[in-house]
Amino acid sequence: MVVFWNWIDKETGKTDNQGKPAVDRIPFLRYYNVFNTQQCDLPDGVVPALPDVPTVEPIAACEAIVQAMPNRPAISHNGGNRAYYRQGTDSVHMPNQTRFEHQEEYYSTLFHELTHATGHSSRLDRKTLTDYDGFGGDNYSREELVAEMGAAFLCGVAGTETQTLDNSGAYIASWLRALKEDKRLVVTAAAQAQKAADYIQAKENPVSH
Repeated sequence: MVVFWNWIDKETGKTDNQGKPAVDRIPFLRYYNVFNTQQCDLPDGVVPALPDVPTVEPIAACEAIVQAMPNRPAISHNGGNRAYYRQGTDSVHMPNQTRFEHQEEYYSTLFHELTHATGHSSRLDRKTLTDYDGFGGDNYSREELVAEMGAAFLCGVAGTETQTLDNSGAYIASWLRALKEDKRLVVTAAAQAQKAADYIQAKENPVSH
């Protein structure tokens, strides 16, 4: 069964306070029973050929970094277009690799989310992550700066930074502007990002400040 639902606007025949036609929003639901083409007898040529699924070649150096991370959070590919780390479930959610134009971009995004994950209380217990203050808040902005710097450091280790440096630079600059160009934050964020990158590479288990 395939279900489609939406809201539709239906005029009531009355007018609102501004003299415009009054409208009721009505939920609309429709469902269809569908079948796999293998269950159907169809004439030749009726069903178009499925497009080739693009193949993905993992980057060995990047995969090695991901696999090296101790106490690694669960990583799932949700098939959407968003990448995010969820602190409550300690899990990283990524789009499918085929949605990225370059695999370097996929790993840069994954490194960004894994850097967020290092701030979890079971790892580095980074206050910019654990003391969440909402999108655009000081802690949120600082945490984004740390995560993108950590991703840039790891891309440098993997040798993929030439494909991702421009995007990372623009992203970091945007959060610096949000933090009112406080240059001292760069030093602090870079230090925290380096600790996160070291943690992911299992170099050490530093204590967060």
